[in-house]
Amino acid sequence: EVDFVASHPNITLYIQSHCCGRVILRPPTTATDREFPQTQDLRLFQVAAARALDHSGWNLATSVFEWRYPPGTPDRKPSQVYRDKEGKLKNAPAGMFEEDEEEDPGLYAFQNEWHDYLGDRGYFAWGSSLETMYNMFGIFAFADEHWAHPDYNGNGSISERERLRWNDEEMDGAMYVDWHSFRHPTLGEVEIGGWIRARNSPPEGPLVQAESEMGNAYKIYMAGLTPRLEVKSEVTAANGEIGIYQVDITVENTGFLHTALEQAQALEVIDEIILEVAAGQNLEILFGEEKTRIGHINGNSESQAVSYLVRKKDPAADAVLTVSAKGQRALNAEVDVVVR
Repeated sequence: EVDFVASHPNITLYIQSHCCGRVILRPPTTATDREFPQTQDLRLFQVAAARALDHSGWNLATSVFEWRYPPGTPDRKPSQVYRDKEGKLKNAPAGMFEEDEEEDPGLYAFQNEWHDYLGDRGYFAWGSSLETMYNMFGIFAFADEHWAHPDYNGNGSISERERLRWNDEEMDGAMYVDWHSFRHPTLGEVEIGGWIRARNSPPEGPLVQAESEMGNAYKIYMAGLTPRLEVKSEVTAANGEIGIYQVDITVENTGFLHTALEQAQALEVIDEIILEVAAGQNLEILFGEEKTRIGHINGNSESQAVSYLVRKKDPAADAVLTVSAKGQRALNAEVDVVVR
């Protein structure tokens, strides 16, 4: 797997699926959020995880490090986004749900409470695939936990009593066998019974379809976060009589994710965005490189303008400048800019 990823620098997003818990898991895997060195990437992880939770209908979005630790404690930490008893998301990053800000000021309202949080204790997932994908390759990496028994009292944990209620009320008793005597050919008289499926086993039958739809809903959302390049141009006449024009080109990233995460840039594993131009038959480039590196572009942002001076060979006729923008982890773009 690592060799495959290393040979495919175009991989933008990685999601690993597990069961169970209906949880969206994000980095960091071995430290608290406040110890995460790439603060811009952390913000992207926090927002995307909360949005994914909203799309999935699941109950918790958390870093791997702060999930289910210390053992037995509810997942209701300041850095975790969770669904309350009424189904509303709590601790979402500020600005995600503007109508709730007076009631719930969001994740960053908890900054003054860090001293009350024992952040030195956590679940150290050394060598996890999330750590590998993000730390080694700068890939936007998540994991998920499909399937969970109902949390009827909404306290963040599932008791055996709640599991039995689920079996009785929703599964018509199919998941549990009452204890009864059984004649074993070797052991003699024994008792058998209990759960047919273990606590962490995925569901069966029609439940699989519903569970898959939940997971697919957030995965489709995640796929839509990837960088998407668009070319924007402005043509002005420098001397129209002799056919000389200035063409200013900017490249916009309309996706949520940066064309390279902070970690990818620090590792230098992703090439910069390449802007390339080609003159049509009625056009020649007087100033400007045919191929230019324009750096990386943050999500919902655009590059600085790159200017070209061009001349139409026949000033009375239209001419075309073909412009392309290419990135290893972005949807690339190509347009024909008409010079007239």
